[in-house]
Amino acid sequence: MGFMHRFDCDSCGHQLELDGLGGERGFNVKVESCLCVRCDDVVDVVREYYSDYPVSVNDSKINYCPLCSNPDVVPWREPYKCPKCDGPMRGGECAIGLWD
Repeated sequence: MGFMHRFDCDSCGHQLELDGLGGERGFNVKVESCLCVRCDDVVDVVREYYSDYPVSVNDSKINYCPLCSNPDVVPWREPYKCPKCDGPMRGGECAIGLWD
């Protein structure tokens, strides 16, 4: 089960809701919150699919930005900086939701 986290930038107002902070696992997928160099935003990137049953998976979705399909993504780590203005992001301490 994964946790959803919310971040807010007090400097520019940018908001993020992320499912893969630090690498989160659900029943069939592992996601990680990453900075996409092309989109200049933080997105949840599929890192791995797994299952006890055969699953048809499009490998082009693994390790790529889900918005622009760019493979140039880097894990988003502390200190959490806003991808838009480089200001500090606040939040993320408490989960705002759960997912599988």
